Formats: sequence, structure tokens, C-alpha cells
Amino acid sequence: ALIYSCSGPGRIVVLSAGNDGNKAIHLSRKFQSSTDTLKSFVVNKNGSPVSLKNNSEGFIFDVWSKSDVSFGIRAVIYNVLNGKIVYESPRFDSSVLDESILDSTETPELAQYFNGKLVAAGECINGRQNIMVMANLTLASAGYRLGFIIDSDEGAEVDVWGDTSTLRFSGCGQPGWTDGDSDQSISDLATGSKSISVGSYNSRNSYQSLDGTEYSYSEYPVGEVTAFSSYGYAFDGSSRPDVVAPGCILLSSLSNYATPAANIMSISFANNGRNERWGAYWGTSMASPCVAGIIATWLEANPSLDPEMVKLILKATAVSDVNTEKRPLQSGAGKVAGYAGWLRVLESGGLREPENRI
Repeated sequence: ALIYSCSGPGRIVVLSAGNDGNKAIHLSRKFQSSTDTLKSFVVNKNGSPVSLKNNSEGFIFDVWSKSDVSFGIRAVIYNVLNGKIVYESPRFDSSVLDESILDSTETPELAQYFNGKLVAAGECINGRQNIMVMANLTLASAGYRLGFIIDSDEGAEVDVWGDTSTLRFSGCGQPGWTDGDSDQSISDLATGSKSISVGSYNSRNSYQSLDGTEYSYSEYPVGEVTAFSSYGYAFDGSSRPDVVAPGCILLSSLSNYATPAANIMSISFANNGRNERWGAYWGTSMASPCVAGIIATWLEANPSLDPEMVKLILKATAVSDVNTEKRPLQSGAGKVAGYAGWLRVLESGGLREPENRI
């Protein structure tokens, strides 16, 4: 609501798509029958079983239906050596707007494999059923995995999102169990109808630090959409991001109060008694300011541009190439083209004098 209220003629909000486009933090399923299920395991972000006593902050994941149809979820303990479920929790129902707790101190069957608590809380928001699962568990026995099984009515659909800082979803190579994907990794902040969502592409993949060391990253081929750049769909079904911009290894100014790692700093010189510094950074948080600056020049030409007009110009002038065509959803309309967009603004009646100019 705040972003929506801040947007309007001459006021354009530009947001980063997110940096989770290469993380297995999402699952989805359209149930083909009443007996169809979605099964997956929760693993640490490094792929190890959750939790080998290294996950003291616990983890969270959210399950959402795409309608008001309810669904159920059961936590399971799975033996990867023989492929069998050795413990299955009671079914948590999304239509029950209450909190359910599994506690190993009160559940001896659970305590054989994991120690700690798992909480499932149901609610209904905007006509969609939801269960949030929160857990703080440590592995008590080797060879086991914590998983979950989701069921619903035929034709119903669910999405599952995990906390990007702590967990991933994996099938762990077990038949019938599903690996996570990054298809809905887009930041929820970047899905509003009035804001501009920006992903990243690689404009460079190397830099030199102040001590002369060359840093090169072959995993970021120049010209390609950056692997970590998030993407997905908004609530209304429209895709995000809107465009991509340079966001990989950009040399940006640093605050004099910042203390970055020495290998980050790339340029430094004295200026009027101050030490001016620039460092190498990457992320969609570098790409979105690039687009914000471009839009600022368009607003200078036409101060009355509104978010819808800006979005149309961005998409109409964006550049598609072999790299964006390989990742169409992750690329949005393509690579931002600032000058082409500026010309389009002029063609549509730009260079208007703002009122009360001093």
C-alpha cells in the first residue's frame, strides 16, 4: 500500500527483483486427483540434512493455495538408506485456523530421529489458504531426512516458499520426491502493479582491486542474464521482472564511513582532504539504481510520466538478444535501453517545463 501510494505522475518507484534466482526455494503442484501428493525434503542451504546441529535459528516455509480450497500437510521422517517413512505426523489442515505443535520431548517417536519443535499455523488471507511451518530441530540420528507431504482436492494448486537464508527443497534423489526450483523467487516487494521491477544481467565479470589483484568470475558470462537474478509472477499473473539492467560487478561509490573488505575496493584517490573510494559490487540492488537513474532523465524530459507510461516505454524499447531469449521469464522484456527510451519520451511529447520552476 505504501509503494502504491508513493507512485504517480512524476513519482516512479523502482525495486530490485531479488538475488534468489538460482536457489531451490520454491515448489508448486496442481493436484491431478484426490490421492495425488507433493512430497519434498527440507535441507540446509548447503544441501546437508536439516539439521546437523548447525541451524540454531531454525527455518520457516510457507504453503499457499491458489484459491480458498483447503489442503493438508504432514511432517515425515524418512530413512534414505531403505527408502521408508519411519515417522509421520498428524495432518495439519489449512482450514483449521489454529496452531499445532510437534515437540520431541512429548513425542517419543520423533525424538528417535530429531530433537526440537515444529509448529504449523493455518490462516486464510485474500481468499487463499495458508500454512506457515516453523521449526528448530537438530538431527538425532544419521541417515534420516525431514520431509513433508501435501495433499488437496483434485484440480487444486499450491505454492511453497522457503526462507532463502536457511533452507532449500530437495528430492534427495528419492523416487516420487520433488526437487525445489527458483521459478517464483521474485521478491514480493517487486510485484506491485505500480512499481518497476528490475533484474540483473552481466555487463562485466572481472575487476582489479587496489592492490592490483585481478578477480574474475567465469560463472557470470558477459551479456548473459545473471544466474542469481530473481523472477516469477505477481498475484495478478503478470511476470516479473519488467526489465534487466547491469547488476554484476559494478564499480560504485563508497561512503567514507563504510569499512568494506580490502578486496572489494577498486579505486581510491584524495580529493579536498577526503579519500574518495569505489568498490565492486553485484546484485539486483545494483541494477535497480541504474534503471532509476535512466527514468530520472526521462522525467526531466517529461515530468508528467506515470508508472504505466514508464513501464510501457521500458518494455517497448528494451533489447532482446540470444541471452535474454534463453531465459525469457528471468529477462522480462529484455535489457534496458535508456537512450532509446529517452527518444520515445521525446516523441510522445517530452521536454515539458515543470510548473513553478525556480
